[in-house]
Amino acid sequence: MLLLVLLTTLSSIILLVQAGYRDFSGVIEDAKRDSERLAFAVASEIKGLTHSTRELGEVLSQLPEVQHREASKVEPLLAKLLSLNPVYANIVLLDRTGNAWASGIPPPETGVASGTASAIPTARPA
Repeated sequence: MLLLVLLTTLSSIILLVQAGYRDFSGVIEDAKRDSERLAFAVASEIKGLTHSTRELGEVLSQLPEVQHREASKVEPLLAKLLSLNPVYANIVLLDRTGNAWASGIPPPETGVASGTASAIPTARPA
């Protein structure tokens, strides 16, 4: 009698494990499909953003104010473009050497604060 109960219980456990494995395999396949769809959507979004950024750069490069590097005229335009396109953190125009000459967001103040220069030790020859 005990053997019959044990065999019945064991066969039930085996059936449950097999059903769970099939369900788990289905969950894994669903997750794979969802991941592939997400990766494709992200890649498409990045491709579109890259294309629109390239177009924006081409349009900006045609403006006389940009061609003549008139930062005082270009920076308000860049700031307006940023307000209309929140996907961009900033729009910065660079010269051929990589130096920024115009920005939609003004750069932070740089330099040593007043009075701190004397606190920096200078090296003296021995």
